[in-house]
Amino acid sequence: MFEQLKAEWLAAGGQEHRHIGDLLWQQIVDEYQQHNHRRTLEIGSGLSTWLFATLPVTHTAIEPSPKWFTACKESPFIQNVDIRLRKPWHIGDLGEFSLILIDGPVGDRSSVIAPVCISAFRGNPGDVILVDDVNRKPDLAVAERIARILNCVMTVHAADSDTNRKFARLEFPGDHYPRQDRAAHPCPMCLGSRNIRLASGGGAAPCPNCD
Repeated sequence: MFEQLKAEWLAAGGQEHRHIGDLLWQQIVDEYQQHNHRRTLEIGSGLSTWLFATLPVTHTAIEPSPKWFTACKESPFIQNVDIRLRKPWHIGDLGEFSLILIDGPVGDRSSVIAPVCISAFRGNPGDVILVDDVNRKPDLAVAERIARILNCVMTVHAADSDTNRKFARLEFPGDHYPRQDRAAHPCPMCLGSRNIRLASGGGAAPCPNCD
């Protein structure tokens, strides 16, 4: 199914750099089948958004580009998906998700992307965060920062059968992230990232005690 959908996506004008790797998509399907994820979040839309639409999940996609947001919103392939036009660090009002895919260039914003994704992470055993393109240093920095904050088990895998792209799988091992701590602590760089404070410029305001 993956190759057929990818071919249709590219034929319909989908961009080559906007497609997810086949091995990463298989990992997402496996995660769904094993843990029955119901609410999923994606940072960066594209072919992966269309593929998520084929799963019986409530899926939200965050897209910062107005041009690409419009293309995905108007695509006949992408149905029953909540696509939001906003910067990826403005997701604090979306609730909690058990599977998060970070799929798109994040530049040098690991200090912001990591805590805001953590703020949207449900944090139950079996919940996962997947970070694509960790063969790139900025994306690897995001994965490593999340793993350090959440004490996740991080493994790196091939994302595509025919390229050198890689993704990181961050598995939440247990109750290291209690809800009462998230609700009470205002620092977005540690366990209390539920209460992210947004600075006037739209970024997270980290605690001065955090790096």
